[in-house]
Amino acid sequence: MQPNDAVEFTVHGIAQPVGSVVHMNGNYVPAGSAASRAAKRLWANQVKTAASGLVSAPLDGPLYFGVRIYYEPPKSYRGPIPGFCYVLPDLDKLIRGIWDPLHRKKAGLVHDDARIARILYAEKLYDHNGPRAEVIVGKLWTSP
Repeated sequence: MQPNDAVEFTVHGIAQPVGSVVHMNGNYVPAGSAASRAAKRLWANQVKTAASGLVSAPLDGPLYFGVRIYYEPPKSYRGPIPGFCYVLPDLDKLIRGIWDPLHRKKAGLVHDDARIARILYAEKLYDHNGPRAEVIVGKLWTSP
């Protein structure tokens, strides 16, 4: 991998937050329920599968991260497509649900999610191309 190369991948499925509620069958389920734990495990496995094998060794040092999380719009939504999703779940908890499975002991993409020093962008959006998360991770080679 060249110094300025970024790793990009897409995770298909409904993004799940860590430390909050989860989206199941059109409803939000409390985080402690068996159904929510199963949804979180499924999402973590989807992230791990999408990110596995993309690098020969986990990325280390200061890293940047960007993500766009897409949901199908509800029938009541009347805004533009793509458009911003500004309802539950919280964006910071969705990010955590993507960062955690990237670890060297899981997907092996990053040495540790603590290495992420800059978030380039993080967005929740509606569109009609299926629920997914589009992720980019790369090395920061210059000082701020």
